[in-house]
Amino acid sequence: MDKTMESLIIEILSKASQTIATAESCTGGLLAHRLTNVPGASTVFQEGLITYSNASKIKLLHIPKSVLDTHGPVSQEVAKAMAEGVRILSKTTFGLATTGIAGPAGIGSSKGSARDLPVGTLFLAIAAEGRPTLVWREFFALARIFHTDRDEETAKADGVRRVMKSDDGCMSPYCPRKTSSSTQHPSGFSVSAVDEYEISGLERLAFKEKAVEVLLNRLGLILKKLLK
Repeated sequence: MDKTMESLIIEILSKASQTIATAESCTGGLLAHRLTNVPGASTVFQEGLITYSNASKIKLLHIPKSVLDTHGPVSQEVAKAMAEGVRILSKTTFGLATTGIAGPAGIGSSKGSARDLPVGTLFLAIAAEGRPTLVWREFFALARIFHTDRDEETAKADGVRRVMKSDDGCMSPYCPRKTSSSTQHPSGFSVSAVDEYEISGLERLAFKEKAVEVLLNRLGLILKKLLK
């Protein structure tokens, strides 16, 4: 049986006597769960924080309020500060961080435009002792990564969202858009009904799982190069 990426990460860190900690926002502890679910993780994994609110980011990770006010909680700057903050706080070799938007609505940046950060936006960060912190910006269209069996009504709504396109060219299925209540799709759902449809819990979970998978894969590749 092939090893999971988290198993490989724990194995590499353990052999090199390295440690790791996590600070999560949008993934809500799923990253820590994946790592601590590996036998022997206790020798490597030191701490996992869920800093979901701005207040918790300030209180636990000591992120300056000015950084959050200027850049917003979902930003490169905050992801970087989260990874570095948890690494320093936990006194570990590596610090991982996730912050993003799993819905139901996007958020505006400091400029105040709701189109700046649509649902599906994600920032991932890896801080390493003695090395520059790495940050990635990702975008996952939730309807496209959601493959779990759903009830017929939810599936139809997803189908409508995928074919809709906003006037400003935003490619997210959840970008703000102006629509007519009389607009119809072959599925039988009106466009206005889809606009009001909230992202399901399963879609949010799919987003979190994708975020964690991407971060673990990148960390694994980095560790193979650094600690081989």
